[in-house]
Amino acid sequence: MDPLQTKKTSRAYLWSTLFNAPFWALYGLLSFILYKDLHATAWQLSLFIALKPVVSLFSVYWSAFVNQREDRLRGNVIYACLIGRAPFFFFPWIDSPWFIIIASALYMMMTRGVIPAWMELLKRHLPENKREHLLSSAQTISYLLGVLLPFGFGYWMDIEPGFWRYLFPIAAFISCLGVLFQMKLPYVAKNSKNIAPLTLIEGLKKPWGNAYALLKRHPQFWRFQIGFALGGGGLMLMQPALPLFFVQDIQLSYTELAFALSACKGIGFALTSRSWAKIIGKFSLFTISTWVTLLATLFPLVLLLCTKHITYIYLAYGIYGAMQAGSELSWHLSGPLFAKENESSNFSSVNVLMVGLRGCIAPFLGSYLLTQLSATSVLLCAGTLTFIGSIYMAKQAKNEKISVI
Repeated sequence: MDPLQTKKTSRAYLWSTLFNAPFWALYGLLSFILYKDLHATAWQLSLFIALKPVVSLFSVYWSAFVNQREDRLRGNVIYACLIGRAPFFFFPWIDSPWFIIIASALYMMMTRGVIPAWMELLKRHLPENKREHLLSSAQTISYLLGVLLPFGFGYWMDIEPGFWRYLFPIAAFISCLGVLFQMKLPYVAKNSKNIAPLTLIEGLKKPWGNAYALLKRHPQFWRFQIGFALGGGGLMLMQPALPLFFVQDIQLSYTELAFALSACKGIGFALTSRSWAKIIGKFSLFTISTWVTLLATLFPLVLLLCTKHITYIYLAYGIYGAMQAGSELSWHLSGPLFAKENESSNFSSVNVLMVGLRGCIAPFLGSYLLTQLSATSVLLCAGTLTFIGSIYMAKQAKNEKISVI
């Protein structure tokens, strides 16, 4: 590997992640802004929550542009960054919840769609032992920034209603600064090999056909997807219940919400991220995912103790941060790890596709359960599903007794 290309790739990924930290910290508050400031309906709130994972079904078409096309990797990253942030520059003049829902969907579609390109770039230009370190370092520093930023965000949003309208375009501009480093990513000239153009129907079917063929060839990767879907589905199931639980049951302010969602989650992430990176080479992904889903099960159980004392929300989100550190690392690296010497973009695209598929079911199911049950009961149902995911992953780890690394 070329040391200069390794340096440019590492720097581009690191700075892109860091510049996006303020925006991501604000983005986590959007569902509460919709509910508290814009008075979104239950249907709009459910759609907002559901679209975040569902748009992954469309993300695969964005990521499909880089399949066997290394000349498109850099452009895929740059354009996704600019397109995903563009609508947020109009927030000062927007009062419609629908615009925010659409802007959020576009951002998540680009964020998910660019993952295969990034993972393939890291696979091509970084040694295997440095990928986990880069991912862990970038995310840890980003989350540490998330510890500090919410104090200012929450404070101004509490004393100055509507101030979020100006925070978002500022954060979007900072996030777009990552393009300056992305433009220096290694570029490969277009392959001279002629590729027959696809018809519209063929283009729509291709990502699904590729995913089916890949899962059929790699049953171990398919079993990993099932376990991850159970754990991720549980986390999605609880999302519709969280705004109701926070605003009505325990009546949190924006400052308290921001501190819990970003600061405490960031602390949990930062304290455990390096540990996850160290053990990912020593245990199978099934074993690591067992621990991740157990932490996901613990999160709603501790969260429910908030009705007894508010400090439990900070502990709960500390646990969530630790869970997310392991989840993000294993989810992002699963493509390159299962691909071994093959191209990893197809594996990463399947990851994105599976997020979309469970997003079509879990949030809507959570919204339906919320009409029949209390927010507390929905959180318990979600915890049960993540626990089932833990049992499944543990069983697979015991049966396989091998690492995909």
